[in-house]
Amino acid sequence: MRRVLQAQTDWTVDHIAAGAVFDGADAIKNALLTGPEMLIVDAIRDADLHAIGKAARTRKLLVGRAGIAIGLPANFGATPAIPIWEPVMGIVAVLPGSCSKATRGQVAANQKIAPSYEINL
Repeated sequence: MRRVLQAQTDWTVDHIAAGAVFDGADAIKNALLTGPEMLIVDAIRDADLHAIGKAARTRKLLVGRAGIAIGLPANFGATPAIPIWEPVMGIVAVLPGSCSKATRGQVAANQKIAPSYEINL
């Protein structure tokens, strides 16, 4: 991943390995403070995402898969809660914003029960 990203930018790209992430938010924060402009941070467990969120509190930009958001609410004094979902009836359009394996599986499941159209730009 570092090589692919480095080929696309003049900024330096480095990596915080899982071992440092397992040491917690302070270890991650220290690596962020001394690291280059771009860092790829390993995350294996939910606890890692919470630690990354806490460590990155002062960062201006975080980019990652949807899971990275799990560690961010605490930075703003928010407690995640399970939303109450009410069904909505009627015609809808669903435009996935991802090509992840999970999203592709959701699209495939939806194609079995509803019309589907692929948009190629």
